[in-house]
Order: sequence, then C-alpha cells, then structure tokens
Amino acid sequence: MSCVSSLPPSSAARRSWHPRHWLASPARLGFVAGAFVLALGALGWAARLWWPGPAGRVPLGAGHALWAAWGFMPLFVAGFLCTAGARWVQAPPVKAAALLPAVGAQLAGWLAFGLALADGGAQAPLMAGMGLACVAAGWSGAVLRLWRLLRA
Repeated sequence: MSCVSSLPPSSAARRSWHPRHWLASPARLGFVAGAFVLALGALGWAARLWWPGPAGRVPLGAGHALWAAWGFMPLFVAGFLCTAGARWVQAPPVKAAALLPAVGAQLAGWLAFGLALADGGAQAPLMAGMGLACVAAGWSGAVLRLWRLLRA
C-alpha cells in the first residue's frame, strides 16, 4: 500500500498555504514565521558550508548561537501563548493581526542579521546590530502583547 496519494491536492489544502490563512490564529502566524526563520538559517548555514568564503567581520560562531537559540523559538512560543494562553487565563482571544507588528519586526531583524552574516563586509557589524535591534523590538512587542493578555 502506498502512502503517496495520486489525487491532486484539494482546494482546502491549497488555501491553507495562502498568507491570509496564516492570520487565522496567532499560533499559525508564529509557527509560519518561526519555520521561515528556521529554514532561512538552515539554508544560510548550508550555503556557508558548501561555499565557504572569507571570514567575515561578524563572528560566525556567535551568529550561529544567536540564530539557533533565539531565532525561531520565541516566534513559536509567542504564537502558542497568544492562542492557548488566552484560553488558559479565560481572556478574550487574541487576533493574529495584533501580533503581526512584533512578528514582522523579528522577521525583518533576522533577515538583516542573516544578510550581515552572509556579507561580511565593512558594514556587517552595523547591519547585524540593526537587525538585532529590530529583533529586540519585536520581542518587546510580543512580551507587551502577552502582558496585556495576562492583565485582561
């Protein structure tokens, strides 16, 4: 018996990957954003291993540690807590759109940080710092949103 279906994907399956569907709940938004950061990091490190370049101005070990420890997991946790946490504390449900600025800032920050790691030019430390500042702003926005959830 084959596990692979020969049937074309249903229209419901095609719609589930549409970006509008990601805003149906904070968990979907956080999980999709976290998966994007994780995939971007994996592709970046794979490219660095396959095509090594000159040493950059941002230490790759520190960059990898930051990306691996703080890159995708806070997005997963924020999405989960804004979905399940509202039920746990019997607060009104959080709309995913309320979490969108925090998630967007984190995505933009990790993209800038990843480009700084890949570039290695003279402006790489400044770009990495600006990216991490965006990430910190996004984290702050997510924490503020969770604080409001607990206070509701």
